[in-house]
Order: sequence, then structure tokens, then C-alpha cells
Amino acid sequence: MMYNTAVKAHGSIPAGKRVSERIATGRGLTVFQHDVCKGIHPLFWDATAIHTEIAWVAGYERFTRGSIAEGTSYDDYCSAIGGMCRELGVPAFIVCGKQNVAKLRPDRSVPVRYAFHRIDAIYAIFNYEGEFSPADEYEGREFVCSHFDVVLDPCCGYGIIAPVLQRYGKRGILSDINVPCLEYVAETYIEGRQENE
Repeated sequence: MMYNTAVKAHGSIPAGKRVSERIATGRGLTVFQHDVCKGIHPLFWDATAIHTEIAWVAGYERFTRGSIAEGTSYDDYCSAIGGMCRELGVPAFIVCGKQNVAKLRPDRSVPVRYAFHRIDAIYAIFNYEGEFSPADEYEGREFVCSHFDVVLDPCCGYGIIAPVLQRYGKRGILSDINVPCLEYVAETYIEGRQENE
């Protein structure tokens, strides 16, 4: 399975194309390009919950180079994520590093083991007071996808949440700044061209 990192990610929608012209839908997913630093996309308002694993500061500038988010700072990005969670007002579960908690200003935070990278991380939680104590981000995704009907991932990368949403029969709103990532999500989870692992 591919994983979205600053090393693999570059590119943007070709000149002359607008986001509204590049929305892929099917199999419970809506996939499109959007930069959270530019505000809340109208499709985000359909979400009943948010789950995302945000970019890490170390790779942010490289990740945004040549994309629609070029020129934004990491502080802009964190502020946009936190503001989006507050404005949408739905339960939000954001996987991030410990240093992000002060920038995001969540209602509470839950320590978690980031299993993919084998490091300690945090779930920044907004608008949710219920029980939530996953051991890692895999359990966190399972919880959100099994408990909420329409899950937004505004930094979806290669769409690691997509198969979990589909397994539970839930809807997903997936966006990212990176077109190659989005094309991978559309081809793999909407068109059904699974990679050989």
C-alpha cells in the first residue's frame, strides 16, 4: 500500500482545470482537490465527522512545493485545520504530533501510538465528549468509520481511510492538495484498480 509522504507527493491540477471539474464520485466516495488554507469547501458541510492525519512540519514545505498550497506556512495550515473543525462543529479526530496540540487548540487530546511510523503521537479531539481511547491510528479510523455516516478527510493523501469507509458502508469526503494522490484514490477505490501488494 502506498503512503502519502512529502517524498512521493508533488503535482497539482493542470492549468485551466478547476476543482469543480475534477470531482470523482463513486462507491461511497467523493474525491477532489482542495487546500484547507483556502477555507471550507462547500462539500465539507455534508460531513458528520472528521478524521485525518495531518502533515508533519518537517515535510510541509516540500509537500506543498508546486501545489495549490505553495506559499502557505505550517502555522497557516494548522490554524486552518483547527478553524475548520470549530466551524463545521462535527466530531473531529486529528492525528498529529505533540507539538501540534498548541497550534490546533483542540477540546482535548488523547495520546496514541502512531503505528505506521512507530512513534508517539496525539489525537486532537474537537466537538466530541464520548469515549475514545484507541491504541493507534488504525483503531482510531475504525472507530470513526464505524460510528459516523459521512466522514471527511481533508488531507487524505493516498486515501488510507477509503477502504475502512467502504467496509462499513459509509460515505467519505476525501480531499488533498496533491493530484497524483487523488488520482490514486479514484483509480484504486472508485474505479476498483487495486494494486498488487
